[in-house]
Amino acid sequence: PKLQDAFRDRFKQLGFRVLMSADATNALRRYQTAPYHALLIDAGTTGRDGVDTFEKVLREADRTGLDLCGMLLLNEDQGAWADAAVGHPGAEVFVRPVGLKQLVAHMRQVMPPL
Repeated sequence: PKLQDAFRDRFKQLGFRVLMSADATNALRRYQTAPYHALLIDAGTTGRDGVDTFEKVLREADRTGLDLCGMLLLNEDQGAWADAAVGHPGAEVFVRPVGLKQLVAHMRQVMPPL
């Protein structure tokens, strides 16, 4: 919860609308009904389901031709899942420890100005 609050607060300060959900599949449903610009999934919390959802949302972005900044956070013992972003422009996998500054830098590099 503290980490989520930190992310939420920082992204709001940068002008982003933020949706936090413990249900990774909610991210796919939301993207299909109202596409968003950035996706951050913490597989340390969601496990393999989060990685699968990350890949599905990236495929949906490719299918629709929309730009998406995708960020997948992995714990150190989940490194085998790091190939989830291969071949998807704008997607990056981060293995802990990772700081909020790294995530924001990736977003600024990938996302067009809003």
